[in-house]
Amino acid sequence: MFHLYELLMFFLRHPRDEYDEEFLGPIFMHFYDKNYYRKDLIIKNRRGEKLKCSFFTPFNYNENTPCVIYTHSASSCQLEVLDILHILLLCECSIFSYDCSGCGLSDGYYSTKGWNESQDLYLILNHLHNVEKIKNFVLWGKYSGAVTSIIAAALYGNIKLLILDSPYVSLIELYKTTFHLNAKKKGEIFFKNVCLYLVRKQIKKKFHYDINNVCPIFFIEDITIPTIYIISKNDKIVHPVHSLYFAYKQQKAYKIFFISESSTQTYENFSYENKLTIAIKTILYGYSINSIEFKKVFDVYAYWKLFYSLKDKYENEFDFIDKLITKKLNQKNKIIKNVKKFILFKYESKSSLNSSTQSTMDSIREFNTNKEYSHDKLFAENKCENYNIDQYKHSGNISECLFSDIDIMTVDHNVTTNTFKDKLLNNLHNFNQTYGNIEEQQKESELLHMQSARSSLKSKKNTYKKSLTWDSKLQSSITYFKEDCPFQLLKND
Repeated sequence: MFHLYELLMFFLRHPRDEYDEEFLGPIFMHFYDKNYYRKDLIIKNRRGEKLKCSFFTPFNYNENTPCVIYTHSASSCQLEVLDILHILLLCECSIFSYDCSGCGLSDGYYSTKGWNESQDLYLILNHLHNVEKIKNFVLWGKYSGAVTSIIAAALYGNIKLLILDSPYVSLIELYKTTFHLNAKKKGEIFFKNVCLYLVRKQIKKKFHYDINNVCPIFFIEDITIPTIYIISKNDKIVHPVHSLYFAYKQQKAYKIFFISESSTQTYENFSYENKLTIAIKTILYGYSINSIEFKKVFDVYAYWKLFYSLKDKYENEFDFIDKLITKKLNQKNKIIKNVKKFILFKYESKSSLNSSTQSTMDSIREFNTNKEYSHDKLFAENKCENYNIDQYKHSGNISECLFSDIDIMTVDHNVTTNTFKDKLLNNLHNFNQTYGNIEEQQKESELLHMQSARSSLKSKKNTYKKSLTWDSKLQSSITYFKEDCPFQLLKND
């Protein structure tokens, strides 16, 4: 019975990584002579759950700016993106991160390790394309986030680059490779297979999804975009042979491997001038496949040399996974059909797709602007949707189609943005006077640096919120000043 409970927790419920919003770092950042800001969003998925999202964008952001969507692992939260933020900001792109359902600050009790998450990621892609008018996307995921990115990339056509950090070929095969390879007796393998059958049946009955359908290896074959695989030699969660088998099955794409010796800090060896940054820039900024720059990054000879050396090293594990997937090939069409039916179908929901955006000024560290300006005419008149998250609790009359009714989403977004800009510009003079008086009464703010999320989360649960560990790579480059205010930017425009 204990093993059955352990299996249920393996597939459904990991400890939730809750965090304070201040852990996401400053709203306004200055990085290598460029200004960036973070916009916090709440997006409702098809199951009515609120997903906590963050959108890091440069001030000169436009529809041609590439967007990297980062999906974290099942046992983590969106703070993972802070470990790679300096790499992506160096590539001059926008970054979108979110807490998956059942993780972090998002709603939901359990995580499905790629099933519900794939539907949510596809929804986010459509939201960013239709509302934010973004044209080019990069998907980056770790563990179950990498599985989600693979499925979404196979179904969504406008992806330029795929970055996969330790994906697994299938959820059931992940269990089998984790437990069967360590089994000492055949009786132990038989017992665990029986437990797996019972747990799969129980999950299908109570949670209405089949863990057998989480099988991204059947989707990787159709992906032709350049792909970067990041693996850790000492990874105890997902064996490196899973990434190797993905690369083996993905025959039509340019691929590259990045190997880390550590399993906890995958990106600790990456410097500002590393090959990963060069590879991302090469794809995002229009180098053709036949260009010299592209061939240097995606060197075919170097890739196959590394591939065969890894295959020889993990020969037994590779053959074991190959046998498992070969037995499952007769279910391939059925699995793909079930996944497409779950993700791509359209229906109407009473909840609005348009994200309800928190006020950026509410997230400034030293004071709460809603308290300071609660009686100001500017905020009294501006009751726009983007600054009120709680209104969705009482909205029952709005009916919007999540994908097909794009006009409603676009109009709502534009009206909100125009209202926001007009009212701020009309009251800019009064606001600057009030803001200046507050600054004179307060001391000069201390510089805040972006913290390393993973190192903080690895410390003790009852103390990590009090003692932050700042990322040394960002300490000298990303800073936050009080004078970094969006109203000054609007005034200059």
